[in-house]
Amino acid sequence: MTEAPPDTLHRRTVQMLADPELGGDLLLVGVALAGLLDLDAPRVGERVRLGDVAKLAWPRTPGTRYILRRVLAGDARTYRAPEPSYGEDRCTAPMLRRAGTCGRARSCYGYLTDWATGEQNWIAACTRHSDWWNARRAENEAARPARPSVPAANHGGVLARHFPELPWPQVWTWATGGTWSEHPEERPWPRPSLTLYVGDGGDEDGSAELAGEGVDVPADHPRPACAREQMTLVAVPPADRP
Repeated sequence: MTEAPPDTLHRRTVQMLADPELGGDLLLVGVALAGLLDLDAPRVGERVRLGDVAKLAWPRTPGTRYILRRVLAGDARTYRAPEPSYGEDRCTAPMLRRAGTCGRARSCYGYLTDWATGEQNWIAACTRHSDWWNARRAENEAARPARPSVPAANHGGVLARHFPELPWPQVWTWATGGTWSEHPEERPWPRPSLTLYVGDGGDEDGSAELAGEGVDVPADHPRPACAREQMTLVAVPPADRP
């Protein structure tokens, strides 16, 4: 794995500490990952395992692999429908004799989909406007196209901004148990310098390995497998892809 220039060794950590969107367990993972990739944190040869990241972030804590997957899954780049703020989750039915919405306490709530963009809009109704609620939901469902649009991503990807060399779609697939799906982005992600493969589960803690350029890969290196079936990740240099 190529060593970072001396003047950049701490820059990434400083930038993460200054990132207002990065905190808590996710910041712990970022600092541990930076320690393994940029600094001299203990690792086995030129390989960096995600299990090592978890052990640095939560030393002497059982089940660190599952904690790591939960944290990474929470930062997976995806679309999340907006939620009303506290005190605003009330009936949204329009009023006929005055401007604005009803505003009474809601008895039911959900989302209407904008089929042109795939985005969802929050809607709620009180007992007085249940008929309006049912009609709006039925109209929205009747307008569903054969191939609904996929909404643009609006959540997650915080660590990905600081570690562009990692193949995040594969990391998120592993972290979410194979349920992650890609959403459109305003600009494409940088091309990663590391490649992750789903392994055979042979590691004791089921962790992933990140290997850079120039690392020898054994002839019996595990072939890619479905993330739903085998959840261990192994990363190999792009030149060594089978």
